[in-house]
Amino acid sequence: MFLINFLKNILEFFYDITFSYGWSIILLSLATQIIMLPLFWIADKIQDLEKARKDRMQPALDSIKNVQNKQEKYHYTREIYRKNNYSPFYSLTGLVGLLIQIPFFLAAYWLLLDYYPLIGISFGPISDLSQPDELLLIAGISINILPFLMTFANLLAAYFYTKNQDKSEKIQLVVIAIVFLVLLYNLSAALVLFWTMNNIFAIGKNWFLLRIKSTKADLILSNSFSKLLKILTSFWKEYGFVVFLLMFSVFPLLSIYFENIEELYLTQSSILSLIIVILIFTLGITIAIKFLVKNNYKTQILVFTGLSLFFLFGHFRNLLAAMGLEGKLAIFFLGLVFLLLPAIIIYLTLKTKRNLKALSNVISILSLCLFSIVILRIMSFGISNRQTLLHNNSQTTKLISANKEQLPDIYYIILDGYASSQILEEDFNFDNSEFEDYLIEKDFYIASNSRSNYMNTFLSLGSTFNMNYINFLSDSLPKGSTNRKIPYDMVLNGNVMKYLKDKGYKTVHFGSVFGGTKQNIYADYNYKYSSYMGEFTTNFLHTTILSPLVSHFAGKEYRKTILYTFDHLTKLKNIEDPKFIFAHIVSPHPPYVFDENGEEIPKSVNLDNSWNKNEKRFYIDQLKFLNKKVRILTEEILNISENSVIIIQSDHGPAFLEEDDKNASPEFLEERSEIFNAIYMNSSNSNNKNLYKDISSVNTFRAVFNTIFDEDFKILEDSTYYSTYKNPYDFTNITTTLDSLKISKKE
Repeated sequence: MFLINFLKNILEFFYDITFSYGWSIILLSLATQIIMLPLFWIADKIQDLEKARKDRMQPALDSIKNVQNKQEKYHYTREIYRKNNYSPFYSLTGLVGLLIQIPFFLAAYWLLLDYYPLIGISFGPISDLSQPDELLLIAGISINILPFLMTFANLLAAYFYTKNQDKSEKIQLVVIAIVFLVLLYNLSAALVLFWTMNNIFAIGKNWFLLRIKSTKADLILSNSFSKLLKILTSFWKEYGFVVFLLMFSVFPLLSIYFENIEELYLTQSSILSLIIVILIFTLGITIAIKFLVKNNYKTQILVFTGLSLFFLFGHFRNLLAAMGLEGKLAIFFLGLVFLLLPAIIIYLTLKTKRNLKALSNVISILSLCLFSIVILRIMSFGISNRQTLLHNNSQTTKLISANKEQLPDIYYIILDGYASSQILEEDFNFDNSEFEDYLIEKDFYIASNSRSNYMNTFLSLGSTFNMNYINFLSDSLPKGSTNRKIPYDMVLNGNVMKYLKDKGYKTVHFGSVFGGTKQNIYADYNYKYSSYMGEFTTNFLHTTILSPLVSHFAGKEYRKTILYTFDHLTKLKNIEDPKFIFAHIVSPHPPYVFDENGEEIPKSVNLDNSWNKNEKRFYIDQLKFLNKKVRILTEEILNISENSVIIIQSDHGPAFLEEDDKNASPEFLEERSEIFNAIYMNSSNSNNKNLYKDISSVNTFRAVFNTIFDEDFKILEDSTYYSTYKNPYDFTNITTTLDSLKISKKE
């Protein structure tokens, strides 16, 4: 993250000077070469040391060339390697220069991948830096020229770099050049331009390094470097195993991150924090155990065992539950695996007199492989799932000249999973009329037959904030994708936000525990309870041995986040401009953390997101408490200004029927799609002229803007689409099914 921001600042610095993103990218490439120059010098010295070692061994290797017995020759070769402290892996030192560039290349990749200012920006013959260059058109087929120029520059740089190197190093760099051609061929021209210029500047860098070679300053620095290298080599021999333990320690987190990567947009900061905590924890434990046992191999085995059991606990407990093993039987198996097994391993490890180097090497190789695999998979996902925000608002808004003092504050409050009054009465035997009557008395319009357009939060909110249906996502994303990036972008920076910002509104975002609305980088103001237990953090910790403690602390964090939002929604007097305030309150959706009076619920209730039929009464109690908080909030808003606009809406209904497949029953579809929808506009019933009882979420802001800003947005047909959680973009229009069910109930 630091390196990405560092390169971004350099890029924007050059843009302020040149006013050209193309030249800025070229200068950024030059700057990175200059920054890396000391590292390249070090790489050059490492290769010189490797070449000197080979030269020392060569006479001995030449002397055994004619040995016919292969086994005998292999034995002699290994003995020569041992005497010269040489490993065949040292032949890969030719790749050190490339390895140095990888962090900078990855940072440039993530920077230029979705750098929105590049969209539609031309540079020379390149029409759009954010897309492949497509400079050549043959028989209707577009060919990208820049990647081939990049490869030529790469090979040219490799030629000068390996002029005095052996054949194996030359082959390595040629293969790498071809690999980069394949990987970058279909990526943005900006990224390919950066890497092309990087290779061109590398020729100058190599010339400079050759010029300073064997100078007095170079010799002094070389001697100092040789001494430092000996110290580092000695340090690695003593503590290198710690690096492998650190790799293994973050593997479970990175693995879970990858498995849910399409759903975890905007949670990178939480993941980075967890990585830092895990690394510090692992390092501390390793130091403590090494101090006690005073043996590197035993320390590595004990820490590896402890980490494995720590991260497997939640998974093993879930496995027992899936097998129907609960109560004392589950406790027995948990004790067997997580108490008896580690006790045996600790005893055997401490008591043995054997050399444990082989087992230690296995752990090191396993850790390196697991870490490398998950990192490569994450990188592969980033390359193959490059998506930019699709703008789907073809209707031009009519910007009116209005006095900011006359513009109303707009409150958009989402009560997640709040059922419609009909569903509450039919499925829960709960009469919500008292709450609705209160709102009607305050001049709210209750859309009694309102439905959501989609059945998942990120789809429903994405549609509402874009004031349009988002079925185009089924064509824009790969089949079976669960990637939430585009819908999340629509929620955070959709057409509603852009429209209101054009009118002079300041946007205020209240963060929730839900990943998609946890924060909004596009909002003018972000308010959030300082919580360390976000959605991803909670789910991850549930897989560890800390799982029994997580629910307790997560529940408290959950409560505090919701209460903070209610308490601070009206405390925005410091913002003088008209405000659009958005708050996503993840309640009455489970987990259940409030009774009807706002007190904590019994600890026996599961603090997870599942819709458990046996916990319906807790859902109603939580809903009753929300009703009380909304009434208080309404009074506070209207006391500040009766000119406000207040939208209180659910994103979807509950799902206690627990169906999530293509054959979902009409009753489940009705329960999930019917929503609570109450809208207040400027304390005058005449302002409800654009509202109607069947209005769906997608038309919310169309109707509101038509009323308060005298716009002429077309009211879309109210339709509802169903898709499963596992396949969210496979949409099925269920409007007719829902209408038929409603008619049959009336009959």
